[in-house]
Amino acid sequence: MKSRETEVLRLVAEGLDHRDITATLQLADSTIKNHISTILPKRGARDRTNAVICALHQGILCWATYIFGASLSKQPRHQSAQARDFRRCRR
Repeated sequence: MKSRETEVLRLVAEGLDHRDITATLQLADSTIKNHISTILPKRGARDRTNAVICALHQGILCWATYIFGASLSKQPRHQSAQARDFRRCRR
């Protein structure tokens, strides 16, 4: 995945919409939409939320940053909902 796509995915994980991402990265709205449309098949995702979940499980984004708000050395033991979504992701 390209670094710009990773940056867009990180901002999506933070809850930003197209307009906010456009303003943050100072890119055209169509460019952001294009990045997201290329991210989805690369992650094997059906939507933005699933793309973030897949990226978290695949180690592209850090669990600790987005789920717990702090760095942790171990992943949580209980991942029932996340584990189900992980099975839908391609590796």
